[in-house]
Amino acid sequence: MSQDSPPQPPPPPPPPRGRLLVNPLTRTFEPRPPPPRGRLLPGPNWTICSVPPKPPSRGRIVVRPADQDPPPPPRANLISNKEETVVPTPDPSPPAAAPPPPDNENTNPSCKYDAFISFRGTDVRQTFLSHLFAHMNDERHVLTFKDDVNLKRGDKISPTLIDAIERSSSYVVIFSPNYADSDWCLDELVKILECSRKYERKVVPVFYGGVTPSHVRNRKGSYGDAFTEYEKKLPSKEMEAKLKTWTAALKQAANISGFDSLVTKYVNHSF
Repeated sequence: MSQDSPPQPPPPPPPPRGRLLVNPLTRTFEPRPPPPRGRLLPGPNWTICSVPPKPPSRGRIVVRPADQDPPPPPRANLISNKEETVVPTPDPSPPAAAPPPPDNENTNPSCKYDAFISFRGTDVRQTFLSHLFAHMNDERHVLTFKDDVNLKRGDKISPTLIDAIERSSSYVVIFSPNYADSDWCLDELVKILECSRKYERKVVPVFYGGVTPSHVRNRKGSYGDAFTEYEKKLPSKEMEAKLKTWTAALKQAANISGFDSLVTKYVNHSF
């Protein structure tokens, strides 16, 4: 009888259906374990390892139902207890030029002289005027402007006299017998009264050489003769307007309190 062969191990069971893994120790097929949930990475021995999820960030965690929508993200600077300063955005365009100041005709110009003297040179320059000017300018220290002989005479009042009248704080008008013979003196008087009314300045009339306020106010004596000559020289509309202006100026000046050579009582004026 022949010797029997040793018994053979039973054949391995058929591999189960599905995805299998080979165990390197037993060299058998093993079913793949179900993958864990989460992120998967290959591990040792051909196994599948899962990466542990990140720990939640520290802080307050609010659990909400699944059917509730998450709140909108907070907006920046919704509520602030501090006052916010609004900084204006610079305008790239150049700034507009400032409007010029309004032209106010009553603006009082700066005064250069304390007094301005209006006079007829042929009557008082070498007599009464020299004493009056010395008394005001030297003794009373009143800076006084008087028409110098060197000033050029013309048909109209010079710009130098106009500027001196506007920049004087008070005026002295000497009504002598031949004052009205000069249209320059009459123009000075009109300008003096204009500045006196506009800037509220003092006018002191002086009636000299037998001239009274009535002569000046009513155009009597030499004043009436002077106006008669004006009417004969230039019988025009321009001269008619000037005669009315001069007449009104003489009346206004004659009604101002001043000095009268025929009356011993006078009003003391301070400059």
